[in-house]
Amino acid sequence: MVTLREVLKSETDDLNANLRRVFRPLSPPIDISESILDAITILVNLTEPVADQRDLLDRKKCKEKLRDDKWWAACTRTVSYRHSHNVKFPDVRAAGTIRAQPLGQLPDYLFSSSIVSADDWSYSRDSKGVNKASFLTSEFIWQGERSCLGILLADTEHPLWDQLKVLGCYQKTCKAVSKQLAQIPEHIIDVKLAPNYLPQISLPDGRGSYISLSPVASQSIQSHCYQALEEHYRWTALTRYSRATNMGVLAMSCGGAFRMLRSLPQFHRFKHQLLDTRTQWLTKASVKAMRQYLSSEKWLLPANQLSFKRQMLRKQITKMIIAWLDNQDAQYSAQQLTEQFNDELSRTRSASRFAYDVKLTKLIYQIIWKCKENNELQLDDTGIAHSEDTTYLLVPNLKVAGASAMHTHFSIGLPSMMAVYGFVHALERNIQNYEPKFRMDSFAVCIHSVHLEMRGLTREVVEKTDGSLSPPAVRDDWHCDLHLSLVLRYGSASRLALESIVRHLPKRFARGICLISISDINRIQTYTKLKDAILAIPESSGQWLTLNNEECIHSIKDVISALDNRMLTPCCIGYHFLEKLSEKRYSLRGYPHAFCESIMGLLELVTIQVEADFDKVFWRYEITSSYLCIKPKKE
Repeated sequence: MVTLREVLKSETDDLNANLRRVFRPLSPPIDISESILDAITILVNLTEPVADQRDLLDRKKCKEKLRDDKWWAACTRTVSYRHSHNVKFPDVRAAGTIRAQPLGQLPDYLFSSSIVSADDWSYSRDSKGVNKASFLTSEFIWQGERSCLGILLADTEHPLWDQLKVLGCYQKTCKAVSKQLAQIPEHIIDVKLAPNYLPQISLPDGRGSYISLSPVASQSIQSHCYQALEEHYRWTALTRYSRATNMGVLAMSCGGAFRMLRSLPQFHRFKHQLLDTRTQWLTKASVKAMRQYLSSEKWLLPANQLSFKRQMLRKQITKMIIAWLDNQDAQYSAQQLTEQFNDELSRTRSASRFAYDVKLTKLIYQIIWKCKENNELQLDDTGIAHSEDTTYLLVPNLKVAGASAMHTHFSIGLPSMMAVYGFVHALERNIQNYEPKFRMDSFAVCIHSVHLEMRGLTREVVEKTDGSLSPPAVRDDWHCDLHLSLVLRYGSASRLALESIVRHLPKRFARGICLISISDINRIQTYTKLKDAILAIPESSGQWLTLNNEECIHSIKDVISALDNRMLTPCCIGYHFLEKLSEKRYSLRGYPHAFCESIMGLLELVTIQVEADFDKVFWRYEITSSYLCIKPKKE
């Protein structure tokens, strides 16, 4: 930890620049315990315009300001606009104050500001207060604890008041300022929803209705991200915003150029599936089951144990027969299929001795006959029996142009997974207009390719209300074009008219445009087996997305370390509430509203194989009292 005494003793050509730097939000906090008078002098003189800051250690100027009531009033006012979450990012036209921490805690593999310490809260309201805010809102280390004068001086008996009196502050000022600071609430959310420039999104509440959320940027995470990326150019993307002083002290400290975490895997270099087109039905387990079944009559066991063991063997043989039937023509009779099975069995090296055995042939015929009579039981590639009540809707080769790549306020890459869920949920609602029984259970996403680039706003002249012309603030914006396929899992009780699905596809995807080519419309089909749906995807390259729950994320540095694994990439998978849901004026469609921040998780890129656990790539929506997110069905 650097101390102020060390900075003052260091040899430098521009001491003022170094002192300004150590008290800014984007620098590690400095310990002032050994140089209290110098620290207060510097903080007082930092309230001047930068052009007038010739000597930040000037005690005379410091004394003049400490005896100026108007100066104290201006500085005290800035503490009321000290923010934990900046509503002006990225649109400086928004207004309001938020000092809050997220409700509750997240699992170790999810990340929000609830995990980091409550620091780097800085001023944000307008440009005229950014210098005055330096005195009471700049953070430092005092006796081993991180704080700022705006918090410490709320106590009239605090020892720092004695140091201020030494520098020239009046006793009456001490009492008046302490009283004003004590009245400023530690936590507050004072933001009007309209007229304002804050986005609102609606999401299901899990009870048949919806809620409205307004995501805002955590200044703590933005500061931690900026500092953590200083030595990691590979994962850094500079995103610039004009009118940084209007955005706040944190934006002003970096000149409006935020360091953001950038990660984008090369999806086109991998194959999304390595499934065999034919099912491997003859396994070591099935050969062992046939051998033991034929010799079971010689076992010396009690009748109930013998019956139980023979039943388990029949289940294993049934599993083998069902896997074999996947590759056969369903028009054949049970007798014909039994003959064909014996023929194929006789051609194998490991199980030819079991072919045409009377006892085994009789059992095989019974199993095949039951499968043809009662076709409700199927088997997937993992060997797990499932019901035909589950159906898979394949929507392949969706082309998205201009989707937002800024999935959180501090990272860019893939579009937010919540945006993917929003697209899928909109499709579900559109289908329900003609098929009310349709209910999506979960969905899977396969990304075939992604292209990321910066597409900022153009500067155009705007006429102001007073008749003068002024250009708007210009900010960089990251967009991506992507090619993906979706698989929706739903109950087979719903009867979908496939020819109308294309009419119900939403036209928007993560603020971009979503299209499907005419040649791919006929590929929108339903399947009773996931394997068939995966094999029907015409594009062979790509990766399926799932959530990695093995990496613990306690800081931005943990995320950067995890990126050494090229099969991991960060993304927004939910929102952490900053307050309880409540009825508010001007909330979207009158839904209960809350302010929130993004939840980051590590996406894992998966190639589906024969032994893959298919449930791992299917995502399901989940909402609690403190956050909402989407998670894989099987974690």
